[in-house]
Amino acid sequence: MKKHIWLLTLSALLLCAGCTAKKPEPKKRFVFGHAPREHYDKIKDCKLSLDLSTGSREFAAGRYAELVFLLRNEGQKEVKIPEWFKFDPNNLKVQCQIWLPGTRGPEPDMWLDVSQPVKQPAWRYPLTLPAGETQFVSSRLDFPESLVVSPGGERRYFVRAKLNLTSVELSSPVRVIVFRAGGNSGRNGGRPNNK
Repeated sequence: MKKHIWLLTLSALLLCAGCTAKKPEPKKRFVFGHAPREHYDKIKDCKLSLDLSTGSREFAAGRYAELVFLLRNEGQKEVKIPEWFKFDPNNLKVQCQIWLPGTRGPEPDMWLDVSQPVKQPAWRYPLTLPAGETQFVSSRLDFPESLVVSPGGERRYFVRAKLNLTSVELSSPVRVIVFRAGGNSGRNGGRPNNK
């Protein structure tokens, strides 16, 4: 009988010890950036400009076009943007419209959104832009890959962009991009010929 009591006591102790034992915590992995929050406060007293790079205005038809915009801090103090996307094109909303013969400027109702879809996961990190410094922001246009231009001809498009952020509201001026027939202008990132 003493043997059974001793076994029952030992079993109860082992059972209780198993219940109170700490489970090992999973190891936390370091992730660059942070998941988006619901709200970002507006940045006050910042002087930023956004414009299309002069090297991103002429392209070869039949290849994708890489638009490079310049985000510049025109102010005297650094600007910290808390919600900058890790994947560069997520930071821009790009709009485009064809320049029809005889038009002098873009039509307000003819803009088409040609932004790249927001890549997931949409990780963000704070971007600090010192006074006078520039951040390059690029976005790819895929529609020119199917664009056909007759030899010696060209097609013109109006283009503009704005930051896809809530803490900063900023738009670029309207610029004109040109697609010419054949060859590689050397100013776009056309895919290599794998022959």
